[in-house]
Amino acid sequence: MIETILICGGIATICGIAIYLWGEWRNFAVDVPDIDWETPEFPKLNMMELEIPIPKFQTKTVVPPPHVLGTSGAWKAVSRVLDRLPGFETAANPADLKDRIKAYQAASETVRTQMIARAEQAANEQRSNLEQWLNRLATIEKPIEKQIRARLNEIAAKIETMAKGGFWERQRAKRLRRKLSKNERKLDEHLRGIRQEAKACQTAIQNWLTSAWRAESIAHRLQSQLRNLNEIAASKELAGAIAEVQVINELEKLPESCRIINDITLKAPHYIHNRGNPIQSEQIDTLVITPAGVFVVEVKNWSREFAESGHGFNPYEQVSRARQLVWIILQEAGLRHVKVRAIVATHGRLPAKKEEFVAVKQMTQLRDYIRWFNDSNVDVRETEDAIMRWQQ
Repeated sequence: MIETILICGGIATICGIAIYLWGEWRNFAVDVPDIDWETPEFPKLNMMELEIPIPKFQTKTVVPPPHVLGTSGAWKAVSRVLDRLPGFETAANPADLKDRIKAYQAASETVRTQMIARAEQAANEQRSNLEQWLNRLATIEKPIEKQIRARLNEIAAKIETMAKGGFWERQRAKRLRRKLSKNERKLDEHLRGIRQEAKACQTAIQNWLTSAWRAESIAHRLQSQLRNLNEIAASKELAGAIAEVQVINELEKLPESCRIINDITLKAPHYIHNRGNPIQSEQIDTLVITPAGVFVVEVKNWSREFAESGHGFNPYEQVSRARQLVWIILQEAGLRHVKVRAIVATHGRLPAKKEEFVAVKQMTQLRDYIRWFNDSNVDVRETEDAIMRWQQ
């Protein structure tokens, strides 16, 4: 019994000591004066950015006839790029875009002169305020350094007092000294960052107030704008858009009893394989439905060099896969009598033809080729509905 009491008493003593030490440890953390690591206000330099004036282009509206659905997929891709170029994002078609680029190139010298004059006026209006900022930026970190140094000195003084106390106070002083060192390093980094930003602002202001720098900067921006536009004008995407739009313009002259569907993606109703390769979905440049059947059109506008390089997808395989998918969709819809034909419409060069059941036509021949098929056993609306059910 006595042994049990002694054991319990020992355990209680140990627990008491542990609780005391835990309490002392929890109090080990000392209060550190709050430090405001503020960042000073810097001048807003976006006022130095002048918009590039764009000539006012005549707005053109292209309204397709009712039997034409959608537009060129390549032109959609080009239009997404043009969204970042004010004045060009409203181009109606590739021809309109090229006209705008040509007009902008012709007006570029006038635009440069206008921008230099506007920049000169803006710099003169802002000069007094910006020169005051230059003076402030030279010592902008001083008030913040003074404020934070005062807080760090408070911590240092507290450490000296605690270092003269008892055991726990001295331990707290050691911990606080480590925090002080950490904050001193942080202050050095904070001031370094402020000085770097202040230096960048000073350089930007000094440049802006220098007429030669303004003229050079404006010339560089205009050259960059022109370079971007020239890259778009020479891009394969625009070349593809030109060809696809030309095909659409040619096909829209077909009778309104036909249906021309552009840039459509069809998903397979189930697993389909084409020469061992699965068909899950296919994008079709233009799908033409007439009383004589369905025509799957793949449009290419390749240069001779590109056609001979072996790069790019094989257009014959592309259109054959799409034709097979359309044929299966119609078969399963019970429209087994509807013939599906594949055409590659070209405005340039193509690789050697290996597909026997793919017609190759120049774009100007396309409409007459389709009209040559004069059967009239296809319900255009029914066929369209059957195909569009599988639009992705």
